[in-house]
Amino acid sequence: MLRGWLFDANSKESAVLKSWVESRFGLLARNHNGRLDDFGSDNYLKYLSDRSQGLYNTNALEAQFDLLFSYCQYEIQRQFPDQTHITLFRGTNRIDEYEILKQLDKHRSILLLNNLNSFTSERERGCRITPIFNTFSINPQYRIHK
Repeated sequence: MLRGWLFDANSKESAVLKSWVESRFGLLARNHNGRLDDFGSDNYLKYLSDRSQGLYNTNALEAQFDLLFSYCQYEIQRQFPDQTHITLFRGTNRIDEYEILKQLDKHRSILLLNNLNSFTSERERGCRITPIFNTFSINPQYRIHK
């Protein structure tokens, strides 16, 4: 499942992971093969179909995700016992595809992200920013512990 999401954020595997995030944290998926603005849209119906096909004939898959999440929380607490937040990095050259909730200033915005995103803790990997290519860096500070 994780590998499927890693290679294609619009795959059946990613639909299953996004639905797990929805069920555990109440964060709705915002994008899957396009925006999911309307519960009756073709994109949303495709998302539901992918989720159902991805969950079909699996053995307690969501419980396995729960176990993986619990382990990750334990490991993060072990590695960063005195930190409450961590800064992560993601580069993009398509900032217009993100939902911008508020423009704070010329270089900072508040974005509404999908409920499942990939980031890195290494600035060099996530922020290969070159003004020539008009690329942007998304650098949120996330709470370490749920």
